[in-house]
Amino acid sequence: MTVSHTFSGHLNSNLFIRANRKISVTELWSSHVVPIVNQQFSTAHLERIRGPRTWDQCLTELLYLGAIYVDQKRRLEPFHVDSENVVRIHLMPRRFDTSVFCFDRDVIFQNQDFLIVNKPALLPVHPTLDNRVENLLFCLQQKTKGSVFGVHRLDLETTGLIVFSKTESATAHFQKIFSERDINKMYKAVVSGDGPSPGHYRHWMQKDSRSPKKISDFERPDHMLIELNVQGHGSFLPKTSVVEIELLTGKTHQIRSQLAHLGSPLMADSMYGGRPFADATLYPHFLLHACQLRFRDQQGHAHHFHSQPKWLEGQS
Repeated sequence: MTVSHTFSGHLNSNLFIRANRKISVTELWSSHVVPIVNQQFSTAHLERIRGPRTWDQCLTELLYLGAIYVDQKRRLEPFHVDSENVVRIHLMPRRFDTSVFCFDRDVIFQNQDFLIVNKPALLPVHPTLDNRVENLLFCLQQKTKGSVFGVHRLDLETTGLIVFSKTESATAHFQKIFSERDINKMYKAVVSGDGPSPGHYRHWMQKDSRSPKKISDFERPDHMLIELNVQGHGSFLPKTSVVEIELLTGKTHQIRSQLAHLGSPLMADSMYGGRPFADATLYPHFLLHACQLRFRDQQGHAHHFHSQPKWLEGQS
């Protein structure tokens, strides 16, 4: 039997492989993938791929994480493939520490329709391409009776308040109030210098899935409107300030890209030109916190949630 294969992605860690006959994933793995990987990678990278596990344990873990696809469909159990199938294996899936989340501490409210969670830093909200289990949504689904659905996002490093729905009707309600801007969202961000002056800021973001996001001062056909209000400033560390922001539109990376466009990038946000903190061990990533949510639920009841970022605790 013969196989063809190619590598792509960061460190060539994504393997695409096709066999010329029907074969089980376990045979494909042991007879072909393992020899190919051993030949391709250095000792250091092999240690990252395999770690202390056997190669069979490595395959089991990749399946559990959801790091193996057949024809772009994630596979979680052992399978067979035919000659027309392409298997994609993410050999070095990014890992996340779910112990940073504690259900009893971080779920600050729940009823029959939704939960409000105080998201910790460095835990993604939703499954990633190569890891379906180490994320906030999966953690909630493991602890909550019934269903849990994501209705909006926060970046990996961003902390603070986020909504998850528990029913399809609640999901539809939250999607509606987010799209119609009928929900108040406040953030606190640490930026270089004094930050932009208080006021309303309107820009246009290029419609592109890639990052960093490109911002324009003028409306363009391939750009979408983004808006926020800067409502105030506070002191933090030398040569930095805390900016309070009302987010009006809520596009991916909006606060980060819009503040950078205004000449006030988030500290430690290297993607958007932010300089590192003087103590990078204490603050290894940017500080952006969703501090307030205010909305009405589908029954018309008003809700107001507030969360102070840990890095401001003890300050007035």
